[in-house]
Amino acid sequence: EKQKKEKWKQFGMDVLKYVTAGTILLGGAALYFSCTKAGKEMAQTMTNHLGLKSADGSNKLEEKFANAKPKVKREEVLEGISQMPISGSAKKACRNSLISANADAVSSIESLKKPTSSGILLYGLPGVGKSYSAKQLAEIFGAKVAELDVNNFKDAYVGESTKNIDRQILPIINEALEHPETPYFIIMDEADALLADTNDSSGTNNEMRSIFLQRMDAENLPPNLKYILTTNFPEKITPAAIRTGRLQAIKINNPKYDNLKKIYQDFINKEFGNKLENKDDLKSVIDDISSRYPLLGPAHTKAVKDELVDVLFASNTISKGDLE
Repeated sequence: EKQKKEKWKQFGMDVLKYVTAGTILLGGAALYFSCTKAGKEMAQTMTNHLGLKSADGSNKLEEKFANAKPKVKREEVLEGISQMPISGSAKKACRNSLISANADAVSSIESLKKPTSSGILLYGLPGVGKSYSAKQLAEIFGAKVAELDVNNFKDAYVGESTKNIDRQILPIINEALEHPETPYFIIMDEADALLADTNDSSGTNNEMRSIFLQRMDAENLPPNLKYILTTNFPEKITPAAIRTGRLQAIKINNPKYDNLKKIYQDFINKEFGNKLENKDDLKSVIDDISSRYPLLGPAHTKAVKDELVDVLFASNTISKGDLE
């Protein structure tokens, strides 16, 4: 009997020893997860499959959003849209579809509390300024911006792709509900990759498209949340996305030369404004755009920037250190 008691005592001690060792290992793993990039990424992957919003199980969106400037006056928004380098009809459509995201406008126009549109689909040739226009609109409204990538929705596990859509969109909707005075814009390029009117054998794309369309219904969204999607292939987009209560399709044409010069000037002033003592350097490059780039568009800003850098280097206006 005494030997049996000794054996059980030793068994208990062994169990306690292994439990203690396991606790130490788990603590070390937790420390690793919290202090290293690899650990955080691993934790995020694990919690994604558990349905959590972030690696610590919270609903933090700070890293997803750019800095916002809420409480922009309605007049400022309307003036900003009027100055955009797009056609008059496109300006009107943007204004009508997005104005309910502005709290000042909603406070003065009762009908805007129940908008008939959840956002816009910008379409046109590559390089004409669709993404540029989307970001410019967000800046005009002072919106918090969440840029989504269709590829981040896709998952190898069955059913996880649709869950990924909700994991990324529902927290944004919830935060927009909590802060009605702040505009929230969800921007996504290449919308045709998700909203194409096609069927796939697995059914995954159909399910993803269906859940995304549901999340775009204006009647289920706060008025301060808007979608701005872009595509080069509007003919591929399902008609279910372009209708009352969801998106309005807006064509972005190639900017006129005067408008394009303004785009380049704004871009370069942000990049080099404090380094340009001789404004003629800027003017000479901008004025030369039409002969250098037959297809004009905001996508060519990098080429114009590179050209300006060469000019500024040649004139000793800037050094390589200024670009670091």
